[in-house]
Amino acid sequence: MRSAASKNDKTHLLRAELIHRMERGDRSAKKLLTGLARHQGESALDIIFRYQRAAGPLFLERFLFILGALCLGLSLGVCTLTATRLVPTELESLILCLGAFLMAQLSFSAYGRLSQARFYAAGFSRILAKYP
Repeated sequence: MRSAASKNDKTHLLRAELIHRMERGDRSAKKLLTGLARHQGESALDIIFRYQRAAGPLFLERFLFILGALCLGLSLGVCTLTATRLVPTELESLILCLGAFLMAQLSFSAYGRLSQARFYAAGFSRILAKYP
């Protein structure tokens, strides 16, 4: 019973790692995933769709990163303009700067949570090393 469970865990981790490598552009991973799917009698597209849906959309990660970078740039730009006195030091500019910085912080923290929860590449290799 235990060996069957460990074999299933190993297979799931292997699938997730192959999908992760495919997203990074590794062509050999697609061939390996197709072979694994054929061996188990499943469609490779079904496996990819199921794991990508469970892992979360990659588009959302990119969007959050870009949003965080833009907000951070806006906050630094407003701070710089305020420091050089090109923008009058009013409460609105300070609130805009603080709001943009907080939005950048929230975007980057959400991006970090999504990308960390997505795949643990180092964790996969450690878990796979436990099984014979």
